[in-house]
Amino acid sequence: MPPSLVAGRLGGIGEWWDGVVARLTGGQGHAAPAVQEVAPLSAADEPAASSQPPLIRFIHEAEGRWTVVSPAHDYRGSFADLKAALAFARQSYGAAAATLWLSVDGLVVVIPQQPGWPQPVIGDVK
Repeated sequence: MPPSLVAGRLGGIGEWWDGVVARLTGGQGHAAPAVQEVAPLSAADEPAASSQPPLIRFIHEAEGRWTVVSPAHDYRGSFADLKAALAFARQSYGAAAATLWLSVDGLVVVIPQQPGWPQPVIGDVK
């Protein structure tokens, strides 16, 4: 059964994933709060001084909205579209180098971004 179908029955890919993590960790996994309001990322979410850029996940939920997951596994969103989710993450991180991980119905796209995020993620509507 594809994850998108499972997630649709369980209320979104984030809730489905938290259930998987909870089962694998004996209930000690991260439980994501219900996400409705968008709050700025905290200092704990700032990229650590390491050779690897932080991983920022963008998850397309079953109901069509987007959730942004910070490197500290804090869930932010419910963004109407990918463009809004990307703008939020870009502003929150000051467009610092990052690895963007997009998940849409089982398809995962990984986009490394240099400072300034010069790599286009989505194209213009024609």
